[in-house]
Amino acid sequence: MYMRVVAALLVLVGAALVVELALARAAIRQQSAAVATRVHMVEGTAVPAMGPPDESDAVLDRIVPAVDIPKTSLEKALHSFADQAGVRLTVETESLATQSEDPVEAHLAKVAIRDALSSILRQVEPAPPFSAEDQLIVVGTEKMETRVYDLGPLLPRDVIGASSEKQAAMNALCDQLVNIITGTISPEEWWEGGGKGLATQWNGMLVVHETPRVHRQVSRLLGQLASPQFPALSVTRPSSDPSIWRVPSSVGPAADADAILERVVPTIDIPPSPLSQAIQAFSRQTGINVVVQDGVIEDAKVQTSFEAHLHDVKVVDALRAILQPMDPPPQFCVHGDGLLVGSMGVPYVKIYDVRPLLVPAGVAPPAADAKDAENLRQSIIRCADPDTWAENGGTGEIRYWNGMFLIEQTALRHHDVAALLIEMTRTTAKLGNSSPSPAR
Repeated sequence: MYMRVVAALLVLVGAALVVELALARAAIRQQSAAVATRVHMVEGTAVPAMGPPDESDAVLDRIVPAVDIPKTSLEKALHSFADQAGVRLTVETESLATQSEDPVEAHLAKVAIRDALSSILRQVEPAPPFSAEDQLIVVGTEKMETRVYDLGPLLPRDVIGASSEKQAAMNALCDQLVNIITGTISPEEWWEGGGKGLATQWNGMLVVHETPRVHRQVSRLLGQLASPQFPALSVTRPSSDPSIWRVPSSVGPAADADAILERVVPTIDIPPSPLSQAIQAFSRQTGINVVVQDGVIEDAKVQTSFEAHLHDVKVVDALRAILQPMDPPPQFCVHGDGLLVGSMGVPYVKIYDVRPLLVPAGVAPPAADAKDAENLRQSIIRCADPDTWAENGGTGEIRYWNGMFLIEQTALRHHDVAALLIEMTRTTAKLGNSSPSPAR
C-alpha cells in the first residue's frame, strides 16, 4: 500500500512538471512570436522590426530648429545644448575624465537631437557614448537591450521547410548573415571584437544584444536587404527594355553623398587657371562649396594650369577632370553639404544587388552561385583601384550574401564600383539578347 501511494505521488509530481514545462515553452514561443513578427510595411514589403517600441528613439529623433554653440569646453557645450534643445541631460563625470580637453562647437540648423549631440561629442577623443531613457539623455553610458528580428523576408523560398536539407541551408545563410553583421556594423563593439554585443540566429530569427544605436544600424541593414527597391545602390533591369540598366536612388546615410556626386551639371567651362581659381570657378558653376586642404595647394604649384570644358557631366567626373593633371590626382569626398579635396573620406557600406550578373533569371540560389560571386568580387577588386582593398593593404571590403554585395568603401570607390557593375550588366544584357548561332 505504501509503495502504491509513493508511486501515485511521483506520477502526480511528474505530471505537474510536464504541465509547467509545457506552459513555460508556450509562453516563450508566444513572447518570441510577438517580438519576432512585429513588422512594419514599407511600400508593401515586410521589413524586419526594430523589436519592442523604444521611447528613447522619439526623444533622440526630435528635430530642433537650431543649435548654436561657440567654442567652449565639452561640459559647458553640453549644458548649452540641453538648454537650446529643451531636453533633460546629465553627464557621468567619471566618463569625461579620460576625454581630451580640446574645445568643441556646433552651428547646426533643423537637426535631430541625436545627430547634434553626436556632432558635439565626436570632437573629443575618445567620443563618449550616450543614451536616453525616461525622457532623460545620459552622456557617458549606453544601455544594452536584446531584440529579435524576423529573417523570413530575407530568405529564399527554397531554404524554408521542415526537411533537414532545407534547415541546414537556412542555418548556413543565417550564420553567414550574423558574421556579416558583426563584421560590418561597428565590429569593435561585438563580443568577437572585444566588445559586449552579441548576435546569434535561431530558426530563422536573429537575436541581437546591443545598444539602441547599433540596433538602428542592424535594422537599417536588414531592411535594405529585405526590400529589393531599397538597396543603397543596386543594378536592376527594367522589364520594358532589357538592354537599359538603371541605378535607383540611394537610401540611408549614403544618400546625401550620392546626390552630390552624381548630380549632372549642364556646363563646366573653366579656362586655364591655377588650382585655387579653377576650384573657385567649379564651385560657382556647380553651386557646391569646395574646400581644398593646404597640402593640395602646395602640390598643385608644380602643375600651373587646370582647366575643364564639359557638358552634361556629373559633379564627380567634372572635379576628377579638373584634378587629373596632378600626379597623382588628389582624393576628394563629400563633407557636409560640400566637397573636401585632399581627403578620401570615411568608408561606408552600400548594398549592391548583383543577381542579374550571377544567374540569367536574376535569382541567386544560396550556394550554386558562390563561385561566380567570388569571381565577380575579384573582378571588382582588380578593376576598381586595387590598392584600396583589404587584400592589397587597403581598407575596402566586399562581403557576399544571397545575391548581394555589401561593399565598404569611400564615396569615390563606390562611384567606380557602380560604373563597373553597370557596364558589366549592359554587356551581359547585350550578350543575352544576341543569341549566337550554334557551331556546325
